[in-house]
Amino acid sequence: MAGRKQAGDSWLGASRRLAELILNTRKAQQQSQEAIARKAGLALSTVRKIETNAIQEPGVFTVLALLHALDLSVDKLRDVTCEDDATV
Repeated sequence: MAGRKQAGDSWLGASRRLAELILNTRKAQQQSQEAIARKAGLALSTVRKIETNAIQEPGVFTVLALLHALDLSVDKLRDVTCEDDATV
């Protein structure tokens, strides 16, 4: 059955760390999912799914919008998602 390509193990780890980064940062900033969704221009359900890792491969623009809404740099994203890759 044709379908969307599934993330590999290294991407699943990166996806989990991204979800934790977003959730932990949002909570540390004492912001609600609703506030972050509004700032990022995303649906509340999208933020919920990313934080719970139900969406394992969010789109690049979605991730960038969340980073912006949380005042996080792209460097922080790289640090979190490339933890398993010593060559980066």
